[in-house]
Amino acid sequence: PLEMILRRELEEELGDKFKYKIVGPVALFRHRRDWLRQIEAGELAKVFIIGFEIEYLGGEIVLSDEHTEHKWLPLEAKTAELLPDGQGVGMKNYLEYLKRGTKEIIYS
Repeated sequence: PLEMILRRELEEELGDKFKYKIVGPVALFRHRRDWLRQIEAGELAKVFIIGFEIEYLGGEIVLSDEHTEHKWLPLEAKTAELLPDGQGVGMKNYLEYLKRGTKEIIYS
């Protein structure tokens, strides 16, 4: 079921011409969602995210209306520092996952 959700999200946000292979889940993290503040009666809400590794195989990226741009970034620690809140933590977890060379999912 998680892979079905991931496939739906990728197609919604990147278009149906974006071709990829799902490698698997690699990191678990929490991310602040400011827009949930209204729903949660003013409380700062965080969502639990499962980070998947996917391999880009080709195809045109067509962004949804939710996004204004995309960038290919180097896979390194200084890039993780540029990402907001939990996304940066998730990328750091992914880099640790790659460094370990195991299939153990990392959580923080």
